[in-house]
Amino acid sequence: MAGAKTYKASEYGGVKYFFSLAMTVFLDLLAGVCGRLSLFALLAMFSLPVSARFDIVGKKITFENGLPDNNIRCIVQDDEGYMWFGSLYGLYRYDGYRYFHYVRATEGNGELLPNNHIESIENVGNGKLLIRCSGWRFVLFNTGTYLFEPCTSEMAMKMIARATAPNQFSDNCGNQIKYNPLTGKIHYIRAGRQTESFSLKVVSDDMMRLHQDYKINVITTPDGLVWISTNGNGFFIYNLDTEVSEHFTSENSPSFMTSNFIVSMTMSEDGAIWLAFNRSGIARLESEEAKCRIVNMGLSGDLINSNEIKVLSKLCDGRILVANDGGRICALTDSTQLASLGKDFPEGLEYLTAGITPDSVTWIGTRNNGLFLNGMCYRHDASDSRSIGSDRIVTAIYDHCNRIWVGGSDSLFDLAVPVVGEKGRVSYTFRHFFQETGKFGVRCMMSDYLNNI
Repeated sequence: MAGAKTYKASEYGGVKYFFSLAMTVFLDLLAGVCGRLSLFALLAMFSLPVSARFDIVGKKITFENGLPDNNIRCIVQDDEGYMWFGSLYGLYRYDGYRYFHYVRATEGNGELLPNNHIESIENVGNGKLLIRCSGWRFVLFNTGTYLFEPCTSEMAMKMIARATAPNQFSDNCGNQIKYNPLTGKIHYIRAGRQTESFSLKVVSDDMMRLHQDYKINVITTPDGLVWISTNGNGFFIYNLDTEVSEHFTSENSPSFMTSNFIVSMTMSEDGAIWLAFNRSGIARLESEEAKCRIVNMGLSGDLINSNEIKVLSKLCDGRILVANDGGRICALTDSTQLASLGKDFPEGLEYLTAGITPDSVTWIGTRNNGLFLNGMCYRHDASDSRSIGSDRIVTAIYDHCNRIWVGGSDSLFDLAVPVVGEKGRVSYTFRHFFQETGKFGVRCMMSDYLNNI
């Protein structure tokens, strides 16, 4: 054939370059068909990135590895952090290691569980779970006393309203979800907004012909991932930032998906997603993306080393105290927002250590500006033997007696002694140890189970 090219395997190093040869042939043929379509454009087509997958790690929990019952219908977490599973055969409490089974009793105090077939559970606060059993029968379970209590008609009517309106509901963050049974799409509207944020087809055309209960559940996580579960089509994840979605089924994710029929979904305090499969046990899932979030400590015009973190410590209210090398100190909330700690924690100092005792006494040690205890600053005073031994506080701990020990350079190893003054205000003096041994520095301290330092 005139003008035809011939290709010899020997010219390409035999098998080693077989793939390159095949691609060259393919591109030549395609160029002949497309005519004026440039080779550069073709190569650009082949280099388009595939949509990034969500990295999900999960654990199946079924009858085979300890779950007492594979027929879990609903999941919820109580105020103490325990997971509760409702099944066809009663109520289970899971503490991470063991299962406790609660069934209808024929005698005992308080209300009885109406029957063992549990359809749904809600955490209504104050240590109580609202349970709906088969036959639209309702009861409260007190997780503090482990007794069943009567349910008010108002609570029951609210649960009935949610259960009988599956096509329009709110997620855990108050975002509005509307499901269109004619298209199989959900429409997601962020809380406080009127316009739709995104729509996604979650029910296939084949499933729509079955007219079944799709049990669509939606959860939005703090990192902007929207989890959507279905009863028959697995689950989806949609990233609100990148607008990328992915579909997970038992076919493409068998390591953590036992079935495509998901009857319940909830999120625990640690950010894990729990799925209940129809007669196939449960799964606990996490997104690898959600495990790491970067919070920038720097501000416009701040020091170049503002992201060099020096102190991390948990406060009594659950926030994280963060101090950087540039002298900025603040509290990190669950939503990764930085909040001021107030005038008791001045900025511009070099913080080296921080902590809090069970009595909520906060201590912060600085490089050259002494020690802060509950907002009061304690500096070294050579004329006062009860003052702290040095202004450079490298480390501090509290022991089993809630005493605060302070260590640092310049032979500093002190015990903070509380003194109650006027109007009950507590201040501190300091008792010194090992001063006679000469110069030494304390870098770190621990307290063992015998209360030795």
